[in-house]
Amino acid sequence: QILDIHSNIGLSFDYPFAGTYGLLFTSECPPRDCPVALYRTLVEDRLEITIVPGTPTELLFVSEPPSVNENEFIVYPHPVLKAQDVSKNLCTQLNTFMTVRLDPRTAELRGNVAPMVEGVAKFDDLRFLGDRGSVYTLLFETFAASLKLDYFPFEVLACEAVKPNS
Repeated sequence: QILDIHSNIGLSFDYPFAGTYGLLFTSECPPRDCPVALYRTLVEDRLEITIVPGTPTELLFVSEPPSVNENEFIVYPHPVLKAQDVSKNLCTQLNTFMTVRLDPRTAELRGNVAPMVEGVAKFDDLRFLGDRGSVYTLLFETFAASLKLDYFPFEVLACEAVKPNS
């Protein structure tokens, strides 16, 4: 409940969460403050405001990839990313594609494009062929929203881990 004895010309929200807000307006002016007022009370009035997510400003992981993965195996857990606006709202209006690449480059990379539907992208078929024991950076990007997110370290399982006596 907001009590204000001043004139208000407008209403503003700073970094609101997406959703529907209901506002109830009432007013009363006691006789001592408004001796000549014809109408000392304002009939209740309601206003409903719907806030939709804003422009995407950041990518975040819903599910991070593992820090170590085997060559030519699907990366699991699958990387899942979401786009948020400045108020941390999920950008449900964002429907595009995301890409991922490895740095340094690998000999092979598959499943590196995923649809972003209602602000969420899942790379459920990501696999690669890299140098054993090497460390990479996964570079996630959506060009439509100009957003990037890096994941480091990401290591290809070393030979010793696959065949302990090699």
